[in-house]
Amino acid sequence: MIEIYAPSSEIEGERIVSFLEGEGIEAKLQATQNLPQIPTGVEFTIFAPAKSRQKAIELIANARLDKVITDTGMFL
Repeated sequence: MIEIYAPSSEIEGERIVSFLEGEGIEAKLQATQNLPQIPTGVEFTIFAPAKSRQKAIELIANARLDKVITDTGMFL
Protein backbone atom coordinates (compact mmCIF):
# COMPACT_ATOMS: atom_id res chain seq x y z
CA MET A 1 0.00 0.00 0.00
CA ILE A 2 1.21 3.48 -0.84
CA GLU A 3 0.30 6.98 0.29
CA ILE A 4 -2.43 8.53 -1.84
CA TYR A 5 -3.95 11.49 -0.04
CA ALA A 6 -3.69 13.53 3.15
CA PRO A 7 -7.25 14.54 4.17
CA SER A 8 -7.89 17.67 6.17
CA SER A 9 -9.43 15.74 9.08
CA GLU A 10 -10.03 12.27 10.43
CA ILE A 11 -13.75 12.44 9.62
CA GLU A 12 -13.07 13.39 6.01
CA GLY A 13 -10.45 10.64 5.80
CA GLU A 14 -12.96 8.06 7.00
CA ARG A 15 -15.48 9.26 4.42
CA ILE A 16 -12.92 9.00 1.62
CA VAL A 17 -11.87 5.50 2.68
CA SER A 18 -15.52 4.39 2.71
CA PHE A 19 -16.07 5.97 -0.69
CA LEU A 20 -12.98 4.29 -2.20
CA GLU A 21 -13.96 0.92 -0.75
CA GLY A 22 -17.44 1.36 -2.23
CA GLU A 23 -15.73 1.81 -5.60
CA GLY A 24 -13.78 -1.42 -5.15
CA ILE A 25 -10.49 0.09 -3.99
CA GLU A 26 -8.93 -1.27 -0.81
CA ALA A 27 -7.98 1.72 1.34
CA LYS A 28 -6.94 2.51 4.89
CA LEU A 29 -6.57 5.64 6.98
CA GLN A 30 -3.56 6.02 9.23
CA ALA A 31 -2.86 8.69 11.82
CA THR A 32 0.71 9.90 12.23
CA GLN A 33 1.99 11.90 15.14
CA ASN A 34 3.98 14.99 14.26
CA LEU A 35 6.38 16.89 16.42
CA PRO A 36 5.41 16.82 20.10
CA GLN A 37 5.69 20.60 20.50
CA ILE A 38 2.82 21.16 18.03
CA PRO A 39 -0.50 20.86 19.95
CA THR A 40 -2.49 19.59 16.96
CA GLY A 41 0.33 17.40 15.76
CA VAL A 42 -1.70 14.61 14.20
CA GLU A 43 -1.97 14.18 10.46
CA PHE A 44 -3.93 11.57 8.54
CA THR A 45 -2.90 9.70 5.43
CA ILE A 46 -4.95 7.49 3.13
CA PHE A 47 -3.20 4.46 1.69
CA ALA A 48 -4.25 2.29 -1.26
CA PRO A 49 -2.59 -0.43 -3.36
CA ALA A 50 -0.11 0.90 -5.93
CA LYS A 51 -2.12 -0.67 -8.76
CA SER A 52 -5.20 1.37 -7.69
CA ARG A 53 -3.35 4.66 -7.26
CA GLN A 54 -4.51 6.38 -10.45
CA LYS A 55 -8.16 5.39 -10.02
CA ALA A 56 -8.15 6.49 -6.37
CA ILE A 57 -6.66 9.86 -7.30
CA GLU A 58 -9.27 10.37 -10.03
CA LEU A 59 -12.12 9.50 -7.67
CA ILE A 60 -10.86 11.82 -4.94
CA ALA A 61 -10.23 14.63 -7.46
CA ASN A 62 -13.78 14.29 -8.79
CA ALA A 63 -15.20 14.31 -5.26
CA ARG A 64 -13.30 17.54 -4.61
CA LEU A 65 -14.63 19.12 -7.81
CA ASP A 66 -18.18 18.03 -6.93
CA LYS A 67 -17.64 19.56 -3.46
CA VAL A 68 -18.44 16.21 -1.78
CA ILE A 69 -15.23 16.67 0.21
CA THR A 70 -13.21 19.80 0.89
CA ASP A 71 -10.33 20.81 -1.31
CA THR A 72 -8.05 21.40 1.69
CA GLY A 73 -6.53 17.91 1.59
CA MET A 74 -3.37 17.15 -0.35
CA PHE A 75 -2.47 14.52 -2.92
CA LEU A 76 0.73 12.67 -2.10
